[in-house]
Amino acid sequence: MNKEERFSRWLSVGVLSLLGVGLLTGVILHMKFGVAWASALWAVTVLLTIQLALYVAMYWVRRRFRQTHDLRGGIIIFGLYCLIFGLAGMHYAGELGLMNSSAGRADYVTFSIFVLVVTAVGVFFCSFWRPR
Repeated sequence: MNKEERFSRWLSVGVLSLLGVGLLTGVILHMKFGVAWASALWAVTVLLTIQLALYVAMYWVRRRFRQTHDLRGGIIIFGLYCLIFGLAGMHYAGELGLMNSSAGRADYVTFSIFVLVVTAVGVFFCSFWRPR
């Protein structure tokens, strides 16, 4: 395994990038939308934790793909990420006043069904795909 494929290097690059994006997002929420620092940083922390969990999981999915050439693990992990991050994003957008909170709550079920169906279709099609 070469230097770029080690877990410690994978984490060091990803965590620094995610922290930079999170800090920028917090500043934008505070400066542009007038969200209080505490509220903005709490929402950004929760969303960054979700992204970090996906980032760590994708390291092992990538390693497994290199051995098996099976895309289903990545599709499942990414579908789960889209579901959790989307629901959390809608929740915090409503809580921080960026969108109507009742409209966000009304979309939870339809968004969840949509993401689950798209993920299932992706897994279904990749079950029949075989590399040459």
